[in-house]
Amino acid sequence: MAATTGNVLTAAQFNQYWRDNLLVSEAAVATNAGNLLVADGAHSIVERIPTVGFTSGTDTTTSTTFTTLFNDTSVVATTGANVLVSIGGAIDNDTAHFGGRIGLDISGATTRSASDAVSYYSDISNPGYVAQGTWTTIVSLTAGLNLFDLRYRAVFGGTAAFSHRLVAVVPF
Repeated sequence: MAATTGNVLTAAQFNQYWRDNLLVSEAAVATNAGNLLVADGAHSIVERIPTVGFTSGTDTTTSTTFTTLFNDTSVVATTGANVLVSIGGAIDNDTAHFGGRIGLDISGATTRSASDAVSYYSDISNPGYVAQGTWTTIVSLTAGLNLFDLRYRAVFGGTAAFSHRLVAVVPF
């Protein structure tokens, strides 16, 4: 609507052009402190909720292919086409230079198995020495409800131990 001198603004016009537009502003869309507002299309903003999963207990595996552990670490998030993901934890192996990997399995709107390409890796030079760290990347996926689940493997063999495991997802 274009305003001109002498025109009277009716209640219907006010509601359509002022009130209804304000109801889709960022301030109106935001419902929770700490969440993100992202564009999900032309002239469309949605709220996304960053989420973190953490497990402090220690679990082990001798598998050299990605597997689950007893204490699972996962998060569920409604996402757009991209997410910022951090995965990590503490890794030990009872055999020198064998190390371990923490990978990311995604299911839901996206189906992607854990792989070395999206994983945190640590090569343990001395058994009993624990390496702790995180790995962060942007992952492209199918928008919708997605489950991000950590998977683990011993790199060359031995018994790999994993503790203080973390998965953090910031959906866009």
